[in-house]
Amino acid sequence: DVVFLGHTVKLLDTSDDSEQLVRIVGEAGPPNPNDEVMSVSVSSPMGDALMKARVGETIKVKAPRGTMEFKILEIVQ
Repeated sequence: DVVFLGHTVKLLDTSDDSEQLVRIVGEAGPPNPNDEVMSVSVSSPMGDALMKARVGETIKVKAPRGTMEFKILEIVQ
């Protein structure tokens, strides 16, 4: 129930209740619009916040447009 490199995680955006799938990778390449899973670099603000977080926790991610909050719903793989 702890997030590590290589995991795919289902997140709930607390600002609009939307869900998204995020995969923690060593280095993120260009996004693929056909892929339902967004790759996030472990060194990015999102990747840093997710690493070693647990299912059920709410994480805060500092982004250029402000701080966003996500609840970790599950580790998919």
